[in-house]
Amino acid sequence: MSFLAVYREAFETVLFYEALAVQAGPGGGVPLLAGLAAEAGALLVLGWLIVRGSVRLPFGLFFGASAALLALLSVILAGKGVAALQAAGWIAVHEVHFPSLPLLGLYPNLQSLLLQAALVVVIACGFAYAHRAEGAA
Repeated sequence: MSFLAVYREAFETVLFYEALAVQAGPGGGVPLLAGLAAEAGALLVLGWLIVRGSVRLPFGLFFGASAALLALLSVILAGKGVAALQAAGWIAVHEVHFPSLPLLGLYPNLQSLLLQAALVVVIACGFAYAHRAEGAA
C-alpha cells in the first residue's frame, strides 16, 4: 500500500511537471529548470530543519497549519478548475454580481461560487468534527 501511495504521488508530480513544460513552451526550459533547482534546494533545507528540530517541532500546530493551507488550496483550485472548464466550453457560465479575484480562484459565476461554498461548508464541518473529537479524547 505504501508503494502505491508513493508511486501515485511520483506519477502526479511527473504529470504536473510535464504540464508545466508544455505551458512553458520551447523557450521556457531554463526558467523551468531554475524552478526545479530552487524547489530541490528548498526541500533539502526544509528536510534538514525538520530533522534537526523534530524534537522541538509542535506537530499539532504543524499539521493544523498544513491542513488549513490544503483546505484553502482546495477552494482556490476548485474555482480555477470550474473556470477552466467554462473557458473550454464544457460548463455553462451563469454570471453573478461578485468581485473577480483570479489569484484566489474567485470568479463571478454561479457554478464556481456554489462549488467553493459547498467546499467551505464541508471543510468547516470536517474541522469542527476533528476539534470536537480532539476535545472528547
